[in-house]
Amino acid sequence: MDVIKNRREERIHRLGIIKATILKAFKDNLSVDYEFLIAQACEDWGCTWRYVQDLIKVLKINMAFSIENKQIIPPGNNSSAPDKGVKP
Repeated sequence: MDVIKNRREERIHRLGIIKATILKAFKDNLSVDYEFLIAQACEDWGCTWRYVQDLIKVLKINMAFSIENKQIIPPGNNSSAPDKGVKP
């Protein structure tokens, strides 16, 4: 039972670290390099690429950011959104 609890706590802690990294970049009005963030987390924590991607997916839903051209973009800065009032 302790193993499950420890893994859950570790996952929550890692979510917090990634979230803080993303929020700091957004506060500075910057985007975050998606692949670099994953690679750095994998190196720091010794975990798989897929594990970090799953953490980012959870945060994407929670924080409502988008991922475009391998960059994590703050909510409301969606560059691929169609312009309103302009017909193709």
